[in-house]
Amino acid sequence: MDRNTILGFVMMFIVVVGWTLWQQANYEEPPKKPKADTTQVEQNIIEEDLPPIAQLDTLGQIPLDDSLASVKQYGNAFASFSEGSEQFITIENDLLVAQISSKGGAIRNWRLKNFKKWDGVPTQLIWNERGELF
Repeated sequence: MDRNTILGFVMMFIVVVGWTLWQQANYEEPPKKPKADTTQVEQNIIEEDLPPIAQLDTLGQIPLDDSLASVKQYGNAFASFSEGSEQFITIENDLLVAQISSKGGAIRNWRLKNFKKWDGVPTQLIWNERGELF
């Protein structure tokens, strides 16, 4: 190694070490949280001394019908899309045949027309019987 290579390595080492030391000096530690709040402790003690209040469990007795259950599960925006029949849309051209599900837009089948497997069956790039996304 010549003199310029050694000088280059030394300068790179100085820059890296200087940068790490400068970053540590500029780092401020976040303020520490107080361990306990006396007003919170007193509030808990006061609440424990009170007698229990009788509460009615009305939600457990009323059964939810299907529409409310779907709204609860999917939300207001998507509840209407939770029901419906699944239909398959077929797209076909000179090179391929694709079958897409109307529920979720999942690709169910993607077959190449011009290519065959070793046993003579057309090549299936995607075969998804259950309509799940990969």
